[in-house]
Amino acid sequence: MAGATVAGGAAFSKVTAKPSTTLDLDTLANKGTSGDSFDDWLKGMSKEDAARYNEWHNVRDAGYTMPWEDYLELRSISVKNVNGENMTLGKYFYEGSPDSYITKAQGTGDTYFDLGTKWNDIKNQYNLTDDDMFNLFNKPVLDDAVNAGKTIRFSQYPYDFKDTALWNEWVYLTTEHGYIRLIEEGGYWYAIK
Repeated sequence: MAGATVAGGAAFSKVTAKPSTTLDLDTLANKGTSGDSFDDWLKGMSKEDAARYNEWHNVRDAGYTMPWEDYLELRSISVKNVNGENMTLGKYFYEGSPDSYITKAQGTGDTYFDLGTKWNDIKNQYNLTDDDMFNLFNKPVLDDAVNAGKTIRFSQYPYDFKDTALWNEWVYLTTEHGYIRLIEEGGYWYAIK
């Protein structure tokens, strides 16, 4: 996967080394880029991108190798309709199922997360667990949706699906973003702060 760029225009293909520790997010967010070195590339990251890099770096250190540019490419293809006003989360049943969150999100123009059959391929290729995948892909999508001010809604009631990614998404929204309840309206459960 090639040709990606970050804030400041530094190309990933010019990156030749990776730091050995996690990054000081405030330092990174407050500095600009001035060249193509890895340090300058890092300094050009937004605070959010630096946090994603840290998450990738921390999971990578747990025993797998995924090039940063691969991670960013996979992240970018996992989010559909990024300009939607709402973020729809839910269960996937089968392609075209009227109850699937994907079908509902597509029908309303909502943003949604979907790696489809690539989920297991990515796990196998990079030696990842479902928890690693959730940390690397689901959490940043949720962070982005909240930071963008999107309405978060579920196509199924998360409490009916404990021990699933759907449940983990709800728990993450409550613990990290201050959501406290769900209100059912029009066939969706809306996350409320």
